[in-house]
Amino acid sequence: MKSKLIIILCLIGILTPITKTVASEEIILKKEVGEYNYSVQKKDNNYVWDISYKNSNSTLKETDENRLYLERFRDSLNKLGQQKLKLCASIIYTILLLLFSIIILVWKRLKIPKWFLLPISILLIISIYSVLQTTSDLYVIQEDIDFIYQRLIQ
Repeated sequence: MKSKLIIILCLIGILTPITKTVASEEIILKKEVGEYNYSVQKKDNNYVWDISYKNSNSTLKETDENRLYLERFRDSLNKLGQQKLKLCASIIYTILLLLFSIIILVWKRLKIPKWFLLPISILLIISIYSVLQTTSDLYVIQEDIDFIYQRLIQ
């Protein structure tokens, strides 16, 4: 009997905060990437978006006309954050490969054969390509975000 009471109390404790969050008018989503950010609130069964770039703030009520642009803005900001993380990882990987290559070439005490540089060179080329590709993707996403933001604030 006591174990059932403990289970019921635990379930009530778990479900209580969820019902408070759903019933309140708090921020549903919030994201900040670089100089862009947005937050989504639900007020009176409508979604209200606060989007900003640098010092320019706009508050938009989600309608059928702007829903697609708001979703694209949100998705593009998420992609921008992912691409920035991917760029950092690619740069770190490239630097590590460069350091490893230099260590193999410079230190004579290491008995690592020179042919071992061939796979490292291939990996280095791939990592440099990844850095360039990610940089290009960042530029495209940034242009997309700029375009969507301008469309939304009109």
